[in-house]
Amino acid sequence: MLRGIHVFWGVAAFFGLMIAVQTFFVVQAVTTFPGEEVEKSYMQGVDYNRTLERRAMQRSLGWTAQAGIEADSTLVVRLHDASAQPLRALEVVARARHPGSPENVIALVERRAGEYAAPITTSPGRLKLEIEARRGEGDIMFEADKLLEIP
Repeated sequence: MLRGIHVFWGVAAFFGLMIAVQTFFVVQAVTTFPGEEVEKSYMQGVDYNRTLERRAMQRSLGWTAQAGIEADSTLVVRLHDASAQPLRALEVVARARHPGSPENVIALVERRAGEYAAPITTSPGRLKLEIEARRGEGDIMFEADKLLEIP
């Protein structure tokens, strides 16, 4: 015979189970990916005017970049100025990462005029590449982002 107390405990058990399952999913989601794409995102927001100045300076230089991965798993970045001349003697760093995974910082070495390369180990899938170039220890002169599909 179904009485009021049985209905109460049935409804309480149902909602208790739902709350427990939702809590489990929320904890798993937050611990596996905290939702922050970059470190110190707040400070980047505060310093955004500096970012805009850097981008304006970069546009005035007219530099361009090409990036790709060769068959032997070598990351290659080619940098040219506004007149399509290769850019030499730069310090080029690339940050590579698959979505949701930690980044891999790669220092590239100039192997020909304007061509910078380094071996890379990566798994198949989409790879986000952030390229930075500077002269010596100075400020970043060039930044570029590229998405690569790794077969």
